[in-house]
Amino acid sequence: MNDTTRARLIADLKEDEGRRPRPYLDSLGHWTVGFGHNLEQGPPLSERAMAVILDDDLAVAERDCERLTWLHALNDVRQAVIVNMVFNMGLGTFGKFRKMIAALEMGDWASAADEMLDSRWAVQVGRDPGERAYRLAEEMRTGEWA
Repeated sequence: MNDTTRARLIADLKEDEGRRPRPYLDSLGHWTVGFGHNLEQGPPLSERAMAVILDDDLAVAERDCERLTWLHALNDVRQAVIVNMVFNMGLGTFGKFRKMIAALEMGDWASAADEMLDSRWAVQVGRDPGERAYRLAEEMRTGEWA
């Protein structure tokens, strides 16, 4: 198929399928998203599609973190820890980590790391060595990649 024909086909499919940025039930009751991508019976998302979604979601987390006026005082590793947490739980839930945020504003990395591990979030994502909360807490504590 030549590029012109493929471009026309894509335009037709977009018109025929409709654009749905959130999952919905199609006329047969199958979860579908985007331009008619069947999440149940269609092909799995490609690495490329998942990378695009990750990049888009990361951009949202980074934009949300721009509201944290104290963030830029942290080194890059500690900033990445905060963005990782916001990516995972959203800015609203992250804002409930008041003691951790207070410790960060004072530069008390050990207390900030302890507060991270002393949370329901840590239980959910894993606070044992090698798991997400443990790794991020160590990165917060040391300011270096784990």
